[in-house]
Amino acid sequence: MTTFLNFYFRQGPPYNLVEYEHVSVSAFQAIVETFPEFNRPDKYCWEVLLRENDPRLAAILTFLQEHGLSPYTKSHPWYRKVGNPSLFLIKKKHEFTTQEYNEAPFLEMAGEIEMGEHKHLHFDSPLLVHIKSKIPPIGRAEGAKGPICTQIIKEHMEAEGFKGFTFTPVVVEGSRQPSEPLWEIWSNYMMPPMCSPLVDDDGTPVIPGHYTNGCHIAETELPHIYRYTSDAIASMASVDAAVTHEDFGPKTKLCEMRRLLVSQRFRQWALQNKIKLDYDPIVVVR
Repeated sequence: MTTFLNFYFRQGPPYNLVEYEHVSVSAFQAIVETFPEFNRPDKYCWEVLLRENDPRLAAILTFLQEHGLSPYTKSHPWYRKVGNPSLFLIKKKHEFTTQEYNEAPFLEMAGEIEMGEHKHLHFDSPLLVHIKSKIPPIGRAEGAKGPICTQIIKEHMEAEGFKGFTFTPVVVEGSRQPSEPLWEIWSNYMMPPMCSPLVDDDGTPVIPGHYTNGCHIAETELPHIYRYTSDAIASMASVDAAVTHEDFGPKTKLCEMRRLLVSQRFRQWALQNKIKLDYDPIVVVR
C-alpha cells in the first residue's frame, strides 16, 4: 500500500467551504512563488499530492506553518467547526497493488454501477428502489445499505455455497420494471471489532460496541483502511460475507451504517464471471 498526502489552497474569499482551503491573495502568492511546481493550470489553486515519505513535505509544511497555517488530519470533529480558521485539512490517499488486492482475505464490496436510488430511510421496511438505468448483475442504489443483485446472480451465489450472504427482496417503484426479481445483498455474520483507531462525533476514542455518539475512522483518508488482527481474521476463515462490528456514521443517522465485507473467494468468483464491483482491501495487522 502506498500512501499519499493531499492538501490544497485557493486564493481569495471562500465560495465552497467544503472543497477548498482559501487564503488571502498575499499568502497565496507567497505559497505559489516558493513552490511553483504545485500550481494548478488555472493559476488560482495550488495542490500538493506527494507520497507521505517524500522529503519535500517537511519543507512545505514548515513554510506553511511559518505563514500561520496549521495542518489538520482528524476526521472528527470536522475541522471547520473547531474555531481555528488557520487550519487546513490534509487527506491521506491510499493506493493498493494488484498483489494486495489478490491477497486480502476480506474486502469491502460495493456495486460499481449505479442502477437507481433507494426510497426509504428506515431499513426495517421493504427496500423500495426507483430504477434509473440498465440493471447490472450486481449494482448499487443510492441510499441502500447493500448491493442489489438479480435473481439469476442470487441463484448462482447460492449454488456456489458462499457462507454468510443474505438476500432481501427489493420492491421496484415506477414504470421501469426488471425482467426478474431483485435482491439486496447483506450478511447475517458480523466481523470482530477492527483495530483501526476510531472516534465519535466529538473526536473521542470509541469503545467497541458503544456507537451512540457516532463512529468514524480517526484520520481523514480515502479509502478508509479497516485494520484487523490476524487472530480476528482467522476466526472468520470459513465465512464469505460479514458486516463490520462498527456501526459507522454520526449520532444523528437514521439507520444502520455498517459495511459489507466479502472474502477473496467471492471476489475471485465475481472476477471470473466478469461482474463489475468496487473493492477496498482490509489490512491485516500481525
